[in-house]
Amino acid sequence: MKKKALLSPPILNVIVILILGIISGFLLQVTWIPSDYTWIIFIAFIPIIFLLDISNNIYTDVSKFIAFYIAIYIFNYEATYWIKDISQLGSTVIRYVNPLILS
Repeated sequence: MKKKALLSPPILNVIVILILGIISGFLLQVTWIPSDYTWIIFIAFIPIIFLLDISNNIYTDVSKFIAFYIAIYIFNYEATYWIKDISQLGSTVIRYVNPLILS
């Protein structure tokens, strides 16, 4: 059976995947900052859960991986910003490899 697209042009499906990953990443980033907004972590996973819910019919595993990577990269960038003061190489490896492993 042919998979039905959520939006007609394929580029719009890519845009939806990117937007869901970016929204989730920024919401996770807000919860990491020491503040009274830690409850937002429950909302931060909604875009990713939405992507998983509709992905059975529309998106491939690669597109889900890209959305997860973007979300975790944005969060990881904020969570490990202090490592750049210790080691530039360590900072680069942690920022790019850690989200790859977690995705």
